[in-house]
Amino acid sequence: MTTSSPRARAAAGRAICAVWLGLALAAMAPLLVWLDPGLIELAVVPQVLPRGEAHALSPLARLVGAAATAVPSALLAYGLAGLLPALGLLRAGQAITAATGRAVARLGLAVGLAAACEPLWRAVLGMALTLGERPGELRIALGLSANAGLLLALGIILVALGQVLRDAAAAVAENEGFV
Repeated sequence: MTTSSPRARAAAGRAICAVWLGLALAAMAPLLVWLDPGLIELAVVPQVLPRGEAHALSPLARLVGAAATAVPSALLAYGLAGLLPALGLLRAGQAITAATGRAVARLGLAVGLAAACEPLWRAVLGMALTLGERPGELRIALGLSANAGLLLALGIILVALGQVLRDAAAAVAENEGFV
């Protein structure tokens, strides 16, 4: 078995802490944003409505917004959680494992799915923010952003990298069989 260096083990420990922080943020951010009208105005409204567009912050709008925001957060939490076992193996001394490849591919899948769903997410948030307006004022708009495109590309790259890491782990295991 190829073992990891002490520096790699320490880095894995730091990465585990970072993943736990990311998981905590993914779990709390949707709730924190939608509980604070100031954060909604700062972080959400400019992303989904044109400047000056009327919007309401009714309890129903906040509930729908929190639910819509929780979906991409849950996807990213799923991807991040998959890194923990692979990082644990690295911290324990195993340098190259198939688990690492699976974890990176899982993260890529989660990032890619979150990016692919981003136009729908924006439409739901726009609808949520205009729910309390006069009849006929409900706003639903679909659009693509450069950020979503970049995140989709990153997801695809991570899935491919995961396959490369799985193949590398298989090659290392095969080579160790000859030694």
